[in-house]
Amino acid sequence: MFRSLGSFTNRLKAAFPREMGMGGDSEAGETVPSWMWHLDGVVRLQSGLETDGRWPCGAELSRWTDELLEHSVGELTHERIGPLGPNRRRVIARVENFCAPQPPPAQEQDAAAAVHHADWRAFATGPLQEAVSSACGEPMELYKEKLNLKPAGGGGGFAPHIDSPSLRAFSPAEGGPWPREFVTAMVAIDEMTSANGCLRLARPAAGTPRWSEEDPPNYDPGDTSKDPDAEGRAGALVPADGKGFSWEDLPAKAGEAWLFNGWVPHRSSANNSDTPRRAVFFTYNPAREGNVRERYYTSMAERRTAFQEKLAQRFAQQQLDALNDAAGLLSIPKSAV
Repeated sequence: MFRSLGSFTNRLKAAFPREMGMGGDSEAGETVPSWMWHLDGVVRLQSGLETDGRWPCGAELSRWTDELLEHSVGELTHERIGPLGPNRRRVIARVENFCAPQPPPAQEQDAAAAVHHADWRAFATGPLQEAVSSACGEPMELYKEKLNLKPAGGGGGFAPHIDSPSLRAFSPAEGGPWPREFVTAMVAIDEMTSANGCLRLARPAAGTPRWSEEDPPNYDPGDTSKDPDAEGRAGALVPADGKGFSWEDLPAKAGEAWLFNGWVPHRSSANNSDTPRRAVFFTYNPAREGNVRERYYTSMAERRTAFQEKLAQRFAQQQLDALNDAAGLLSIPKSAV
């Protein structure tokens, strides 16, 4: 059913040909830009999968999301939204690490609640992983997962970037070898529109090579001494504002899934609408490169801890310097001032 095109990053190009009903208008009733069907590494996954009863509907995805947020489980990232001032509210912007394997029966469930949601894991390692494997022409393994949340009225956007450089950023000293090839499946939980900050993809200029490892867009290699969730991650586009790229929105209906490879530039805008925009992103690597999901989250936790310790040491040193400066001023004779 699916054609393999040789190199990994090219296999996605024709994985879902027009004859299967994958071209033209989307089920959301909006026209999908025709270039997407000719752009390496961007394909729509859902068509046909919902018929076997294993593909969740938008309502199920929403319920699973509410369960994660209700219990505040997983690795959480917050942001402040709303007008500047005392009325700005702190909200959860991202949840990660919620698809770990089921813990042994003897282990307390609460101890594993922060990293395990049975329905999300069954979906990510079941029908979705099968669809991704079929599209890529080889078995794939779940590498990481994250839930991005954009509340109505100001949920923040994401700056232009590509994924592969940051996902490849681990060294053999951090428990390698590590995978080198990645694809990400985005599943819309709410309808994603231009108004609420849907995903935006960069269109390659006419006559230029499609983006790949051999021909990547210009990107920042990152600074490993900085925050591993911000400046410390590689992959931000150069220039950082994405100028020079042609961006097009990718609207999606709730429950719809899109697959793109790690070299496709993407971004999203803030949600200034009156409806939420929630989407989950599952990243996969070829099974031949190993199942390293747990190792990824362990290494990220170690990086975050090391960065936080570095910040604490820096803050402590600044406090000590301030005290020494104050003590020095007090010791200066008044006549010398």
